[in-house]
Amino acid sequence: MKDRSDRRREKFYADVCAYVRGEPNDIRPGTIRELQAQIAKKLVEENGALIDDKDRLLAEVDAIYKRDHVVVVTFGPEDLALAKMLVTHEDDLPQA
Repeated sequence: MKDRSDRRREKFYADVCAYVRGEPNDIRPGTIRELQAQIAKKLVEENGALIDDKDRLLAEVDAIYKRDHVVVVTFGPEDLALAKMLVTHEDDLPQA
Protein backbone atom coordinates (compact mmCIF):
# COMPACT_ATOMS: atom_id res chain seq x y z
CA MET A 1 0.00 0.00 0.00
CA LYS A 2 2.87 2.36 0.72
CA ASP A 3 4.19 1.83 -2.80
CA ARG A 4 0.80 2.70 -4.25
CA SER A 5 0.57 5.76 -2.03
CA ASP A 6 4.04 6.89 -3.12
CA ARG A 7 3.12 6.50 -6.79
CA ARG A 8 -0.08 8.50 -6.31
CA ARG A 9 1.86 11.22 -4.49
CA GLU A 10 4.43 11.41 -7.30
CA LYS A 11 1.66 11.57 -9.92
CA PHE A 12 -0.13 14.31 -7.99
CA TYR A 13 3.09 16.30 -7.67
CA ALA A 14 3.71 16.01 -11.42
CA ASP A 15 0.14 17.12 -12.12
CA VAL A 16 0.45 20.03 -9.68
CA CYS A 17 3.67 21.18 -11.35
CA ALA A 18 1.98 21.03 -14.74
CA TYR A 19 -1.08 22.86 -13.38
CA VAL A 20 1.08 25.61 -11.89
CA ARG A 21 2.91 26.03 -15.21
CA GLY A 22 -0.32 26.05 -17.20
CA GLU A 23 0.56 22.78 -18.94
CA PRO A 24 -1.81 19.85 -19.63
CA ASN A 25 -2.46 17.74 -16.53
CA ASP A 26 -4.91 15.25 -15.06
CA ILE A 27 -6.35 17.61 -12.44
CA ARG A 28 -10.12 17.51 -12.95
CA PRO A 29 -12.15 20.68 -12.44
CA GLY A 30 -14.36 20.72 -9.36
CA THR A 31 -12.32 18.15 -7.43
CA ILE A 32 -10.39 18.31 -4.19
CA ARG A 33 -7.23 17.88 -6.25
CA GLU A 34 -8.08 21.04 -8.19
CA LEU A 35 -8.53 22.92 -4.94
CA GLN A 36 -5.16 21.61 -3.74
CA ALA A 37 -3.56 22.55 -7.07
CA GLN A 38 -4.94 26.07 -6.72
CA ILE A 39 -3.38 26.27 -3.25
CA ALA A 40 -0.06 25.07 -4.71
CA LYS A 41 -0.24 27.63 -7.50
CA LYS A 42 -0.73 30.44 -4.99
CA LEU A 43 2.16 29.18 -2.86
CA VAL A 44 4.47 28.98 -5.88
CA GLU A 45 3.44 32.48 -6.98
CA GLU A 46 4.52 33.70 -3.53
CA ASN A 47 7.71 31.60 -3.44
CA GLY A 48 8.89 30.20 -6.78
CA ALA A 49 11.49 27.96 -5.12
CA LEU A 50 8.69 25.76 -3.72
CA ILE A 51 8.09 24.18 -7.12
CA ASP A 52 11.44 22.39 -6.75
CA ASP A 53 10.85 21.30 -3.14
CA LYS A 54 8.25 18.55 -3.50
CA ASP A 55 8.04 17.57 0.17
CA ARG A 56 7.70 21.13 1.42
CA LEU A 57 5.20 22.14 -1.27
CA LEU A 58 2.97 19.14 -0.68
CA ALA A 59 3.21 19.56 3.11
CA GLU A 60 2.19 23.21 2.87
CA VAL A 61 -0.65 22.40 0.49
CA ASP A 62 -1.87 19.71 2.87
CA ALA A 63 -1.65 22.00 5.91
CA ILE A 64 -3.55 24.83 4.20
CA TYR A 65 -6.15 22.45 2.79
CA LYS A 66 -6.77 20.91 6.22
CA ARG A 67 -6.85 24.31 7.91
CA ASP A 68 -9.26 25.94 5.46
CA HIS A 69 -11.37 23.16 3.98
CA VAL A 70 -11.60 20.15 6.28
CA VAL A 71 -14.31 19.71 8.87
CA VAL A 72 -13.54 17.29 11.68
CA VAL A 73 -16.47 15.78 13.55
CA THR A 74 -15.83 14.05 16.85
CA PHE A 75 -18.43 11.67 18.21
CA GLY A 76 -18.90 11.02 21.90
CA PRO A 77 -20.01 7.70 23.37
CA GLU A 78 -23.69 8.66 23.19
CA ASP A 79 -23.38 9.61 19.53
CA LEU A 80 -21.68 6.32 18.70
CA ALA A 81 -24.33 4.35 20.58
CA LEU A 82 -27.10 6.15 18.68
CA ALA A 83 -25.39 5.53 15.34
CA LYS A 84 -24.96 1.86 16.17
CA MET A 85 -28.61 1.60 17.16
CA LEU A 86 -29.78 3.31 13.97
CA VAL A 87 -27.87 0.94 11.69
CA THR A 88 -28.62 -2.24 13.61
CA HIS A 89 -31.09 -4.48 11.82
CA GLU A 90 -33.99 -5.51 14.03
CA ASP A 91 -33.02 -9.17 13.62
CA ASP A 92 -29.69 -8.37 15.32
CA LEU A 93 -31.29 -6.85 18.43
CA PRO A 94 -31.38 -8.86 21.67
CA GLN A 95 -34.54 -10.87 22.08
CA ALA A 96 -36.65 -10.73 25.27
